[in-house]
Amino acid sequence: MRQPPPLGSRTWKPEEEDYLMEKWGQISVPAIAKKLNRTTNAVKVKAQRLGLGAVLMAGEYVTLNQLLLAVNGGSSSYGYKMKSWVENRGLPVHTKKVNRCSFRVVYIEEFWEWAE
Repeated sequence: MRQPPPLGSRTWKPEEEDYLMEKWGQISVPAIAKKLNRTTNAVKVKAQRLGLGAVLMAGEYVTLNQLLLAVNGGSSSYGYKMKSWVENRGLPVHTKKVNRCSFRVVYIEEFWEWAE
């Protein structure tokens, strides 16, 4: 027999799930929660149940560290590449905030435009 939902919880509508899946990794969890009128915890739990994965890995970007590892094969030249690629040559780097942590990310499409 199915358990009734806990007091105060609401059933997710298909359009709410669609919105969550579409925006996961594109906008912040608090912004999604606000739009859906839900708590950030409810959004995180639903995302986990839908198998959406980590929010940082859900966008069309990679972290700057991931990019440098892929390009350099793991050599430790982060400081040099930051100066050479980002400051001197204008590699577009964005800041992605997840909870209380900030990450430098590079959008794949922007990287390839820059690399040409």
